[in-house]
Amino acid sequence: MTAGTERARDRAAVRLFREMLGVGIVYVAAIFASSYAIEHFEMPQWVAALLAFAPIAPALLMLSVQLRYMRATDEFERRLQSEAVLIAAAVTAFATLAYGQLEDLAGFPDISLMFVMPALCIVWSIASVILHLRCK
Repeated sequence: MTAGTERARDRAAVRLFREMLGVGIVYVAAIFASSYAIEHFEMPQWVAALLAFAPIAPALLMLSVQLRYMRATDEFERRLQSEAVLIAAAVTAFATLAYGQLEDLAGFPDISLMFVMPALCIVWSIASVILHLRCK
């Protein structure tokens, strides 16, 4: 990998981190604000449903940030990220399948589906770091 390519990747990674941090803060704020409003104010169910969907907008912005990052990187980085997201999808799918079996058949407590996407993103990040370390 050339020095210019590394610098471009590093700049794209710094931009990704900054943008994800900003959108992540908005996402968390939207979750807390909508949860607070739904729990503490009397409102029609359709309003509560709209508020429950409020965090989806920043989540979609996170996807947009990730796509811009992928487009700003070279083929090698795209391959690594593609492999990392495939690993994350597989790990998350099998983990949710296994836990679903435990819920249904062994009486484990129910876990909200709201946690699947964050789990996917966390596993994706871990897989990405491991793949980068492996390729150095």
